[in-house]
Amino acid sequence: MTHDERTARQSIKPRIASPRAVVEMTGLSRTTLWRLGRAGDFPTPIRISAGRVGYLIEDVEAWIAEKKEQNR
Repeated sequence: MTHDERTARQSIKPRIASPRAVVEMTGLSRTTLWRLGRAGDFPTPIRISAGRVGYLIEDVEAWIAEKKEQNR
């Protein structure tokens, strides 16, 4: 597999961020992330393993962009 093929494969894989990273990205607390997710106002986390969840970065970035547009 060439470098370009590996790069192309890597770019289509969903990237997953930890709740801590999403707190840093958004400035929201973990509790607020949970509350907004339950209300349907924030992307819900995905289960990575029995004791770990994460957020798809593309979903969080889309949420941030949406909030940015709403505040213009």
